[in-house]
Amino acid sequence: DEMTNSLKRLINTERQLAEANTRVKYERLSAIGELAASLAHDLKNPLGTIKSSAEILRRTKKESDPELDHVLARMDRAIER
Repeated sequence: DEMTNSLKRLINTERQLAEANTRVKYERLSAIGELAASLAHDLKNPLGTIKSSAEILRRTKKESDPELDHVLARMDRAIER
């Protein structure tokens, strides 16, 4: 009868809405994951350059400089976080 058909359509519509909401949730999580990966990559590149420059400085310095050694060690620890 008509009421049964209306109820079936309503149940079907609710199921479709729940599936759509689930897809939207997963798409949002996927977008957040992609953004996080992109940000990590964008941050890692300059940090790699800084780390390489610090290593070159460490290898090419002529004399012992405890203050420079301390600064370079702090830079290494900060980059590795």
